[in-house]
Amino acid sequence: MEKLDKKLLEDENSIPSFGYHLIRNVLLQKILGEEYESLLYWSGKSLAREYPLSSLDEFADFFTKAGWGILSLTKEGRQEWVFQLEGIERSLIEASSFRLEAGFLAEQVQSQKGFITEAIETKKKDKIVFEVKWDRSDKLHEENAG
Repeated sequence: MEKLDKKLLEDENSIPSFGYHLIRNVLLQKILGEEYESLLYWSGKSLAREYPLSSLDEFADFFTKAGWGILSLTKEGRQEWVFQLEGIERSLIEASSFRLEAGFLAEQVQSQKGFITEAIETKKKDKIVFEVKWDRSDKLHEENAG
């Protein structure tokens, strides 16, 4: 058993996290193979359409309730928002993919801004940074919206 798995099992409060980790980062990765990362991203976008949010506060609340971590906006630019996700155990950061969260943020921001939007994530020592970018010349068409 991996070191991370042992640590999660030893902490009684983390048992649900361990189960979540097993399904999302072990089982799904084995089932989906090389499509794992892209399918997580598109699943995040689909999830965002199921749970449309209207404010940045709602983004943070959703992430907390979903057990994804503590989300905050760190930069608000003309064509980019940068978020950081904290409150995640360092060993989980190293062992996990955050494409689901990236897709979720991309779709939520796309819905708010009205432009085609993409997100990339970068793993840092104790947090994940999401760069969510849109092109103001690439407006959503009505048939693509929502």
